[in-house]
Amino acid sequence: MAKFAKKTTPLSKYKTLIAGFTLMEVVVGLIILALIFGGIIATFVGVKRYISRATRRVVSTNLDRQVLNSLYQDVRADTWDTGGLSTGVHNVANATIDNFGYGTVIPNTYTVQNVTIGAINKEYRQVTVNITYPTN
Repeated sequence: MAKFAKKTTPLSKYKTLIAGFTLMEVVVGLIILALIFGGIIATFVGVKRYISRATRRVVSTNLDRQVLNSLYQDVRADTWDTGGLSTGVHNVANATIDNFGYGTVIPNTYTVQNVTIGAINKEYRQVTVNITYPTN
């Protein structure tokens, strides 16, 4: 009998059989990781697009307020048809917003239309501001 004979037990044979991963297990694991990371990246891209859209809305709202604030002086009986609220298309002066990730955003024109509300039968003016964002 050999002095240094190694004893083998059923448990030690089992440990040597499961010591490593097979190629198929590695490939399946990589596919699962790729799907998880792909989902995470898609989520980040969607959130970035949503934030960009929300930022544009905020910038547009602030520009609209600037244009409408400049028109408050024309809401009078003597300038109703001759000032900035006369019907038609008007150019915007002195309304810009810088450095919101889009460069300088300038409202080009605003349009004024007559609007009559049903049963009230009063004439109002509807102001539509046209805003153009620079192309990046």
